[in-house]
Formats: sequence, structure tokens, C-alpha cells
Amino acid sequence: MKKVLGTIILAILFINSSVSAQASQFRLGVEVMTGQHQRQGTSFYDLVLAPGQSSTERMIITNHSNEPVDVIVHYTNATTDNGGSARYGRRSDDFAQVESEFHVGDVLNGTREITIAGNQSYELNFTVTMPEQAFDGLLAFGIEVFEDVDLSEEEVDGAGIINTQSFAVPVIIRQNANQVESQLVLENARAHQRNFANVMAVDFVNPARRFINLMDVEARVYPANAEEPLFMTENTGMQMAPQSQFTFSIPLDRQPFAPGDYVFVANITSHEGDWEFSLPFTITAQEASAFNATDVTIYSVTNWSLIIAGSAILLAVIAVTIMAAKLKKKNKEVNYNV
Repeated sequence: MKKVLGTIILAILFINSSVSAQASQFRLGVEVMTGQHQRQGTSFYDLVLAPGQSSTERMIITNHSNEPVDVIVHYTNATTDNGGSARYGRRSDDFAQVESEFHVGDVLNGTREITIAGNQSYELNFTVTMPEQAFDGLLAFGIEVFEDVDLSEEEVDGAGIINTQSFAVPVIIRQNANQVESQLVLENARAHQRNFANVMAVDFVNPARRFINLMDVEARVYPANAEEPLFMTENTGMQMAPQSQFTFSIPLDRQPFAPGDYVFVANITSHEGDWEFSLPFTITAQEASAFNATDVTIYSVTNWSLIIAGSAILLAVIAVTIMAAKLKKKNKEVNYNV
């Protein structure tokens, strides 16, 4: 049975396009071809297999352009990015993956490099092999399809942007309909930076073979033994892939780190359950100094403060000079008249 990805699914799958474009501008198209092991009601791969069982699945990749296109097929474990979204392709941010007992190389196997002639389609056949070990819950993987662009030869548009395109398709496998208990762990509260700006950070870990959906986080950082939070933030509608982790951050809004003892408090609600966490941590003087020195937002604020202060001092000096000159002139005139 063939299912063409719908608009909603495509909006999720075009996660690595460098710029927005109209549908007619996309050179590649992807169709998921579901088979006999597919669970009903999904447009991505969602398979039920017995332990040790293998299945050959199909995907149609179409080149809508008149020119040949070199295509890369990337197979990966599903991850959760630092924005709190499940990802099924390459990652551009730094991340640490939860150690899984099942690696993608043991589960998914297929062609990795393809050249598709203009206005032609290619049928990608890949093998899904269920691990021998019996388990409940599910495993999540992904197949990303993208153009192999030679940046040294590709023409760049007037804005200095190279248009690239990719599709990331989930591959979910399970042995039965049994769900496992949802779990969430809070680890490693610390001083950190994101995009050269100071943040308070913590790692959320989902060790279970189960998604955490519609995850809302309310987080606060308190000085030790204080009742009023220094910093707080909220994030809603997040999703964590099974056996994954991500770094959740509270921005400091251009404030420097101060060394001391703190407590990271988080209240989480989700479709799978609710959790409350409280984790003490310490920021050393050395950490605070190092992060503050590289925070570009603090640098910007400091410079504006210096500029404003310097301008005020300069205006004051000019004003005093003018007043002194007037007073001297007045004194001369008075003496002359006497």
C-alpha cells in the first residue's frame, strides 16, 4: 500500500531546509511505501516485527528537476534536539545521546548514495531487522534523504545562501502493543552558554523506550536558601524521543554569572506523566569568570554603559568649560567697567 506524505507530515520532515521555498521549487520528493508489517493510521514507517524478524521496506525518491541529482541517505537513531523536538536526521547542535542497547547499524541497512537522473524516480529498498532480544515499548530511528551539495562548486544566491533540501522520515519499530512506564530524569545542572550567551542549563533524560509528548516545562533557578527565583522560563509542547536526552536552558538575559550555590527547580507536565525536580548546584568563581568573559551580550551591555557614562562625563566637562569661559568673560567685563 502506498501513502504519499501529507502537508502536515511534510512540514515536519522538511526540518533541514536552509531557506523556505514553494513546493514547485523542491527538486526532491519522497514517498513512503508501507508494507504488510505497517501499523494502520500512520504515514511514516511504524512496524510490528517479531524478535529477530527482518522486513524489506521501500521508499520512492523522485528528482523533479531536469538535471541529475546526487542524493545521500542517512540512517540514524532518533534524538531530541536542544529545543525539545524529536529529530530523525542529522544534528547541527552539540548533543549527548543516551546509551541505547540497539544501534541503528544493527537495525537499518540500505543504500547510502544515489544518483537520480532528471525527472526520474528511484526505489530505495532498505532492511529493518528487529533485535533478537524481546522487549516492550518501541525503538525510534530515522532516515534522512538530502542532496549531496558540493559547496565549492554550488552557485550561491544574492543573499549568500545555498538552498538545500532534506527529508527526515521516522522509522518506529516494536514487537507488541505493550507500553513501558514513562520515565524522566534531571541531571547535571550547571552554568553554561548557548550562542555565546550565559544560561543556566540542565539535562533532561528519557531512558525509556517510549516518547514523551506535549511536554511543558516550568523552570526556575534560586540562590541557595532563597525563596525568590533569580531566573525563570517556560517552554511548552516539546517532545522527547525514546532513550534520548537534551539540554534545557534558562537564559540570563545579559546578566553575568555570580559564583555561589543555587537550586534548579523544574515542574514538568506531559501526556505521559508529570514530574517535579529540585537539583542543587554550584557555580565556581573560575566558571563565572570564564563564561562572563565570552558572553557577547554582557560585552555589548558593558560597552553601551561605558559609552553612555563617557558621553555624560564629556558633556559635563563641556558644560563646565563653557560656564567657566562665560564667567571669565563676565569678570573681565566687570573689571573693565570698574
